[in-house]
Amino acid sequence: MEVYNCTPPAIKEFPEGLFSRHQIENGAIAVHVLVTLYLFIAIATVCDEYFVPVVEKVCRILHVPSDIGGATFMATATSSPELFINIIGTFVTKGDIGLGTIVGSGVFNILAVTAACGLTLAITGKELILDWWPLTRDSLVYAISVCLLIGFLNDEKIEWYEAMTLVLVYLSYIVYLFFDKKVQGLFQGKNLVGGVAKSNEEIKVEEGESEDNSVSLWKWPRDISWIKQALWFINWPINFLFFISIPNSEKLKSNFWIPITFITCILWIGVLSYLLSWMITVIGDILGIPDSVMGITFLAIGAGVPEAASSIAVVKKGKGAMGISNSLGSNTFDILLCLGVPWLLKSTIVSKQKWVNINSSGLQYSTITLLITLVAFYLALTFNKFKLNKFVGLYSLIIYVIFIILATLIELNTFFVVNLPTCKE
Repeated sequence: MEVYNCTPPAIKEFPEGLFSRHQIENGAIAVHVLVTLYLFIAIATVCDEYFVPVVEKVCRILHVPSDIGGATFMATATSSPELFINIIGTFVTKGDIGLGTIVGSGVFNILAVTAACGLTLAITGKELILDWWPLTRDSLVYAISVCLLIGFLNDEKIEWYEAMTLVLVYLSYIVYLFFDKKVQGLFQGKNLVGGVAKSNEEIKVEEGESEDNSVSLWKWPRDISWIKQALWFINWPINFLFFISIPNSEKLKSNFWIPITFITCILWIGVLSYLLSWMITVIGDILGIPDSVMGITFLAIGAGVPEAASSIAVVKKGKGAMGISNSLGSNTFDILLCLGVPWLLKSTIVSKQKWVNINSSGLQYSTITLLITLVAFYLALTFNKFKLNKFVGLYSLIIYVIFIILATLIELNTFFVVNLPTCKE
């Protein structure tokens, strides 16, 4: 096994781009930034327009409660970018970009998504009363997941049995969800407090606007602002590609198209996530920013776009439990499966060594902050009587900004050395 006194640059694991390093340093980096922004939009579009509707349709067909649907089907759907990014980080770049992204997106999903949902409701002059049971359930499972990850990162490598433990815990969680209603009944009795909250939440929704704001792909939109017209023009190429390649499960009445829509969405998200990882890696390499920092910040935000887009979409419909359960469920899925499955495959099948190496020791400290942010999030909702409104939105936004600053300073070796320098070419 090779031993480095520096961190091998992840950029070496991607193909040669259209521009040389000299061209990128002298202005072509702007192209990578623009492509990155476009990929963010593309991932949000495929999730919002195709993935979330098909997940909601599956929940309706199977009569799955909205909170469980958010914690399972929707969490799986919107976490696809993190899964693909960690597969790329584990097998392609062999760096911490995948782990850093999942740690960063974990905080993003809890705080930034909650902030976006709360502030969106504030703009519309509404608030939602959330069901305390699914929030408590999903927060507890997520806390267990984070504690396992903190313990496993202690020696800066993941053994095969540790990766298997993560996967088995997630499978146990899914099995538990089948018995959730019975357990809920034992805790709450016949007069379910949460049931009242949920029905209030849904009543507020159905009375709200439900108009179709969709714009035709084939006709220039004249009755909207020039900004929206410009966005329509910019987004047209990717919308066209989605239109011809992904069946629209909402418009096609037959359930035959549901699995095809699901699979094509996952394939699209996989391709877009690879391109996003590539662009972010190039930008970080040129700016001299470690992979773990790029993962915690920019890539985490990019990977969190589907969660934010889908959570805001369902919260606007009044399904607050589904939106927040999506965020917590996505985080649990990220840690237990998005990390566990690639690590398990690499440590048992792909690699001769029976572990996966973690380059940055600082990620353990950043992971500990996941637990702190979860506690802060839950306490905020508890003190606010499980109301999702402007107060929770602003509080979550402030805590998220503080996390980004502290995590970045740790990864940049500001307080102590956690990252080896990047190897010179």
